[in-house]
Amino acid sequence: MDMTEFTPDLSETSNSGSVIFTKLAQWLSVPIKSSIDLAKVAKSGVSLNCYDKLLKHGYSRRDLNWVIQPRTLSHRRQRNECLNVDESSRLLRVIRIQILAEAVLGDAQKAQRWMIKPRSMFSGMSAKALIQLEQGAPLVEEALIQLDEGYFA
Repeated sequence: MDMTEFTPDLSETSNSGSVIFTKLAQWLSVPIKSSIDLAKVAKSGVSLNCYDKLLKHGYSRRDLNWVIQPRTLSHRRQRNECLNVDESSRLLRVIRIQILAEAVLGDAQKAQRWMIKPRSMFSGMSAKALIQLEQGAPLVEEALIQLDEGYFA
């Protein structure tokens, strides 16, 4: 039996990639046409408005403590500062996966239900827990793409 490995294509030229970049541009209020643009945004710092948008999409402050500690968040708000590069990178990871989950599952509520449920494909972890790990985020993205492609029921 010949096995074919599934390889998701999130490049700028794929339909999934262009949809993700378009939605990211809307979330961030800056043009995003490629992964390089996204890296530049992370380097320059993401606005706290993006953090607040995640709260409206079903995340709690507690869910996002791994992105930025509450005390640091409070200081950033008081000083009207953007997130630093590490915080921005973590927040962009959450936003990117949230956008993908909403695109695949249809809306923010369905995406949140999928994200919080422990899954055997993630060794009993939820997608929300797994995306906290740099190595886990691509696994969640791949699972969502496979769902979209009909690989999972």
